[in-house]
Amino acid sequence: MQEGAVVKYANPLFITNVQVFTVRRRRNGPYLTNITATIHTTFGNNVTVKFSYLLPSGNTIDFSTRTCDAVDKPWMYEFAATFSNLTECPVKPGTYRYYNVEIPPKNFPLPLPASLKKGDSGDVSVKLLRRGRDLILDLFTKVRVY
Repeated sequence: MQEGAVVKYANPLFITNVQVFTVRRRRNGPYLTNITATIHTTFGNNVTVKFSYLLPSGNTIDFSTRTCDAVDKPWMYEFAATFSNLTECPVKPGTYRYYNVEIPPKNFPLPLPASLKKGDSGDVSVKLLRRGRDLILDLFTKVRVY
C-alpha cells in the first residue's frame, strides 16, 4: 500500500506541469498513483530512471535503467504499455501520463527481504537523472507491506 505521493523536485528546463496524486478507488482497495508531466526535450539513453526503496532497517534497495534500455526489459515495457502513454523511445517532447499505478508494481522484480512484516513501511524515491547525475525529477511516496 502506498500513501502521499509527492513531487520533491522538477527541473523546469526539462519537465514542467508535474502532478502526482494517490487515490483509493474503493474501500480496502489498493492505493493508486497518477502522474502527469510535460517533457520539453527528448529523453533517450541520456536519461536514467532510478528507483530507491529505503527499508525499515535503514538499508536501501536500488534499481536503475537508462530510458531506452528499459524497453528491452519485458516487465518494464509491459508496465509502461499498461499504465501510460509512453510506448516508444526516445521519448519525444509532449505530455505523458502514468495512471492507476500501484507502487511497487506487481510485476516489479523488487527483492524484498523475508523479514518484512505486515505494517512495515519504507520510502520509495523515483528519480530521473540526465547523464546519470543531473536531477530532472524527484518523486517520493511511502509504501506499507500489507
